[in-house]
Amino acid sequence: MSRTAWTLLLVAAATVLACGQKEPSKKSRPPGDSAYRREGDGTRREVANAHELHDPPELRVETWVKGDQTNFARLRGKVVLLYFWGCWSEDSMEHLPALSELHEKLASKGLVILAIHTQRAKDEVERTVEDRNLPFHVVIDAATPSGALGATAESFHCNTVPCMYFLDRDGRVRFADLELKELDRASRYLLAEKAP
Repeated sequence: MSRTAWTLLLVAAATVLACGQKEPSKKSRPPGDSAYRREGDGTRREVANAHELHDPPELRVETWVKGDQTNFARLRGKVVLLYFWGCWSEDSMEHLPALSELHEKLASKGLVILAIHTQRAKDEVERTVEDRNLPFHVVIDAATPSGALGATAESFHCNTVPCMYFLDRDGRVRFADLELKELDRASRYLLAEKAP
């Protein structure tokens, strides 16, 4: 698909996502949120921004590789880091030690890391989880007719990995496509907020 076609598709997706959803007011965004750097620019940033301060799309899973089955409703009251990744992606693999360290430091304070693996190379996930001794939830995203990264990734408009989203204690998408270097600071910031 050409770059122009992808751009049009992303703009259309952002428009569809925004339709029917109340635009968050300036008052509803905590002032501290602007201090956190997000990935992307232009259309990619607009699409990610459309998710912020809204309920997340449905979690659709093909296989639970590690951790108990759950859903976003059951995770309300926790801070949830969604990590869209692929074991075939060098960048994704480089982030795993930092995510494991973050889990070890903050899981007891209410951080849940949910690593959502793509459909691509899904047969390698279980071995990767064992070899890397990953301590957090790991799932394989549900298949899509288009054969894209996966159903949940598609609904979050992640068309590349790695990609990181945070859900706050109220269950809303708070940070969409956050930069890796912001994970620890953003986790602590959201964990400091009161649970509903």
